[in-house]
Amino acid sequence: MPAPLSILNPRGLALLGMLAACGGGGTTGPPAPPPPPPPPPGGGPTITVSNSFFNPATVTVTPGTTVTFTWETGAVDHNVTPTGSNLIPTSGNLPATRNAPFSFQANFPAAGTFPFYCSVHGGPGAGMAGTVTVQP
Repeated sequence: MPAPLSILNPRGLALLGMLAACGGGGTTGPPAPPPPPPPPPGGGPTITVSNSFFNPATVTVTPGTTVTFTWETGAVDHNVTPTGSNLIPTSGNLPATRNAPFSFQANFPAAGTFPFYCSVHGGPGAGMAGTVTVQP
C-alpha cells in the first residue's frame, strides 16, 4: 500500500511546490485597454462661420495650433478677411466669398494677434469680426 501523502514526506513537498507554482492568487482579469491615441499635431478649435457672426469670435491658442473655419449649414456669402499686419496663414484663397458647405484650416506657428472679419457683414473690428490670439 502506498504511503499516505504528507507535507513532511518528499512526495507531499513536491505536490505543495506544484500548487504554489500555480499561483492561486485569483484572476487578474483581461488586460487593460490601450490608452487613447494622442490628438493630431496642431489640432485646435473650430470657428463656425454663421450668418452675421463668428462663433466663437475670439480664440486663444498656442503656437503650432491649427484652427478650422467651418461654414455653418445655411451660411451664405461669407468670407474670412485677414486685417492688420498679421495675416492668417494658409487662408484658403481668402477673401473669396463662400457658401456652406465650406471649411479651411489655418496653422498659427508663431505668437501674435490675427484679426479677421467678413467683408460682406462687418469690417475691421466691427460687425462680423473676430480674432485669433497666439500666446506661448
